Amino acid sequence: MGTYQSTSLWIASGNVAKAKELIDLSVKYLSQSLSIVARQPKDVVENEPTFQGNAKLKAHALVRELIGEGQNNFAVLADDSGLCVDLLGGNPGVYSGR
Repeated sequence: MGTYQSTSLWIASGNVAKAKELIDLSVKYLSQSLSIVARQPKDVVENEPTFQGNAKLKAHALVRELIGEGQNNFAVLADDSGLCVDLLGGNPGVYSGR
């Protein structure tokens, strides 16, 4: 079985600071020939109860959009985060932006 080599990495984020951080990390650790682009997927409602669930929603939405646009040979990276305060039992957590 051969190895799959992406030619582009898409960061599923509309947050400029977060996208820059993920792009900087990607550039540091991935191939220099890889094209890295950030873009917020359209119409994603982040309503999952976990950060991981919301990240999956964003990644899957962007994959569907890119395939619909005829893109191929790409990878998508997404994350979700929020403010977790120990004194508040980890809250507001995933609900920080809601």
